[in-house]
Amino acid sequence: MWVPSRMQGAPIMTTGTDRPLDRDQSPCVRPTRAGTARASGCRPGPVGDKMRPSRPRLIPTPTVLLGLAPFPQARPKTSCTIEVAVRPAPDGGLALRYRLRGALDQLVIPPAHTPGAADGLWRHTCFEAFVARAGVSAYREFNFSPCSRWAVYAFRGYRERDPGGDPVAAPLLAVARGDGHLEVDATIPAAALPPATAAGADLQVGLTAVVEHADGALTYWALRHPAAQPDFHHRDGFALRLDAAAFAPPLQGRP
Repeated sequence: MWVPSRMQGAPIMTTGTDRPLDRDQSPCVRPTRAGTARASGCRPGPVGDKMRPSRPRLIPTPTVLLGLAPFPQARPKTSCTIEVAVRPAPDGGLALRYRLRGALDQLVIPPAHTPGAADGLWRHTCFEAFVARAGVSAYREFNFSPCSRWAVYAFRGYRERDPGGDPVAAPLLAVARGDGHLEVDATIPAAALPPATAAGADLQVGLTAVVEHADGALTYWALRHPAAQPDFHHRDGFALRLDAAAFAPPLQGRP
């Protein structure tokens, strides 16, 4: 079974095809955030869902389920939770399933839009991943909006953009809204991940989210909040370490 090589300071849980993860067991780790001025990509729109408990879904093996937490000094007024299921994609990429549970009628969720790249998605409810190779200062930021738009940015180092390094391969998104929950499936193809500069360079991942509330306030969620202010770009927030062997493109002829 594939499992993360290390989770820095946070519990993890793997699930099998026949064993759903009980909601009470979902681990909660600590978060981070950061943003630069960009034009907005999706206009927000409320979703009027009533809160109702939902049965945990079976998650295919091998999967790790992690909980995000809001920035401690800015707790949300609206009760909600965010979980992220992580697993390797068939091509050696990264498959992520974000699930937001809560009173969605008290949140602002961008309405459906034509899929495609857009800037400024983090200005509204948005799910994100920050991915680097262990021992390398460069990293990539992935934004996934519930409106079906996405963004990818390459950085040479902390907040230092590398426009020439932005990957050409686009992530794949699927969005589902239910009664009291919002689910975004995002698949990052292997070609969009940071390139390995040495054999066995593990992935370091920061899983994050921005949630917009009905009053316009934003709350910032992540695995870990290492700084005094929300800062998703802080490398100590890349708390999930994944074995490089699980994220190598499959060999030709391999079953």
